[in-house]
Amino acid sequence: MIANATTSRPSHGPKRTKLTVELPRDLVEKLRDAAFWLSGPPHQLTLTAITEQALQHELERIQLQLNEGKEFDTRTSPLKVGRPIAR
Repeated sequence: MIANATTSRPSHGPKRTKLTVELPRDLVEKLRDAAFWLSGPPHQLTLTAITEQALQHELERIQLQLNEGKEFDTRTSPLKVGRPIAR
């Protein structure tokens, strides 16, 4: 996954940041299908809302599983970009 975050324009609501990621095409299409079918009442879910909830859930899971339930420390340098190191 490749990520690039840039700060968005200020808004009246909570601070938000745009995040660009590359994901498998079939996953993106399934997410778009879900957002399409759940965008109306009573759910009114958007692609952003589904993605935000999924990322929040995964962050909580890895904090619990890999960091004793604590938030990770703030980065001390920028994230490295480019191809991931092979395992």
